[in-house]
Amino acid sequence: MAKFDDQEMALAKVYATAALALAVEQDLADTLREELADLADYVCATPDFAGYLSSPTVDENARKAAIEKLFRGKYSDVFVDTLQVLNRNGRLPLLEAVAECFRGVDDERRNRIEVLVRSAAAISATARVKLRDLFGKRTGHEVELIETVDESLLGGVVVQLGDKKLDMSVSRQLAVIGEKLLDRASRELHVGRGYVEGDAA
Repeated sequence: MAKFDDQEMALAKVYATAALALAVEQDLADTLREELADLADYVCATPDFAGYLSSPTVDENARKAAIEKLFRGKYSDVFVDTLQVLNRNGRLPLLEAVAECFRGVDDERRNRIEVLVRSAAAISATARVKLRDLFGKRTGHEVELIETVDESLLGGVVVQLGDKKLDMSVSRQLAVIGEKLLDRASRELHVGRGYVEGDAA
């Protein structure tokens, strides 16, 4: 996601909160969340389209017509209307921030938290249930697992909740073993040097 400063994120949260209120009224919170996330991912992966949304040389009315043509009837009306509000106020460049803030305010509404899970291979359905139950009991929240595969971990998992990280990966265990071996070798070398120096004296 593009980097936004605190002021931009605060503004994006205002739009996200307003959009969520409308979506909840229409029982479309899940739909709007998914649509915003999908478009934000597309914007992130498509610089030309991102440039079109943010370019000051593109007329607001031209963008309005393009939004209607691209999205109306194919996506929810609340999604298209949200884009039009952003366009009218010159805030389409904040689309990715709005999508992120929408996820955050929606999670707050649902008493839900995200737990990031990295593993060397896709985790099993059983492990997924256990992780949800574990963190659900510890936090008192509904847990949404965000899973990614990272083969460099070799095995095990790395779990992150907010700023807290639990590293149970094989690569971390090997690193710890390596650190202990290096520390032990260093201490033995120092002890050996002291013995040799003392013996020579």
